Amino acid sequence: MADSKPAREEIASRIRTLRRTKGLSIERLAALADISAGYLSEVERGLSELSGTKLARIAENLGTTVDFLLSGREDPADSGVTIPAALSEAAKTLDLTYSQTLRLLKGKESLVARRSGQSAQEWTVEQWMEFYRKVHPYL
Repeated sequence: MADSKPAREEIASRIRTLRRTKGLSIERLAALADISAGYLSEVERGLSELSGTKLARIAENLGTTVDFLLSGREDPADSGVTIPAALSEAAKTLDLTYSQTLRLLKGKESLVARRSGQSAQEWTVEQWMEFYRKVHPYL
């Protein structure tokens, strides 16, 4: 996800610092985020890049936002996006990047906003996956 080694190292430092502050071992955070401990160790040393999906899982399990991990900004008003659990699971299954996941969420919000009388029910994993199959050429 990070385009340069300095950016990767900044993200790595934020992840490592938060993990230690929360008293989590690399093994525990890796298990919570559904990634290998070896991979997380490489990420924390700035040696490996992260997909958006993996970064989102790490952020969630550290109790922070992706925006904070990427930029260091702590203002919750700047982060503003909450990815529904079902969409997060669908994105994991479909191996979507964070950017693709956000576009899918925005697409759904746009669709629902255009339909009068549409209820604000949360979608299931299956509904997100079906929606993705229909719109993926446009993402």
